[in-house]
Amino acid sequence: MKVHVRVLVTPQQVLRYRIFKVELSEPACVAEALHQLSLEAEELALLFQASKPDPELKRGLAVLVNGENVTFRDGLKTCLSDGDRISLIHATGGG
Repeated sequence: MKVHVRVLVTPQQVLRYRIFKVELSEPACVAEALHQLSLEAEELALLFQASKPDPELKRGLAVLVNGENVTFRDGLKTCLSDGDRISLIHATGGG
């Protein structure tokens, strides 16, 4: 299965805008796709909270699968399908 991952920004804007094509075996979830990104350890540290046993994004980041925030699904355990588009963005508030 192939998915596309867009990393738009981190809080420190170190990763900037990048697109990755990730090859995963089925079944796969969002966390697996994010861990397959070709990022340096310090870049991954900007995305995930280190002291957690299960992968958890740092505050202020949001993950969308095909435009839908995974918070309203199964979080980083949200299942993926072939061709899904994952976007990692800096969450913003407003109204």
